[in-house]
Amino acid sequence: MSTVNPRIVRSIYEDVGRGDLATALQSIDDEIEVQEADSLPYAGTYHGRAGFEHLIGKVFKAWKNLEFSILEVAGTGDVVFALLELRGLVEPRQEFLAMQVVEVWTLRDGKAVGLRPFYWDTAKLARGM
Repeated sequence: MSTVNPRIVRSIYEDVGRGDLATALQSIDDEIEVQEADSLPYAGTYHGRAGFEHLIGKVFKAWKNLEFSILEVAGTGDVVFALLELRGLVEPRQEFLAMQVVEVWTLRDGKAVGLRPFYWDTAKLARGM
């Protein structure tokens, strides 16, 4: 089983966590599509590197002092699953939330072409926001 794609996804998280979005974007395909849950303030479908970058900005605006832990990254072939724990204050209520999320990545030729997050409790997250 190849570990290349899980390593690529892990490195994207590590780069974003360090605030190095420019390096993270090197592993993002020009045609990436990211789909966020309709109940969230950053709901919608985001296209391309610019869309990915725009989404990251919206997430960090909605979650003040966002921290995340990478609990597991695994996958085979072109599909990679990442289990994360998110922690931070959510705007505008300044409510502290800690929540797990599974993100499903699709990769092609060493670049991320798709991302779909599945939050543990989108209703709780939406109420806080």
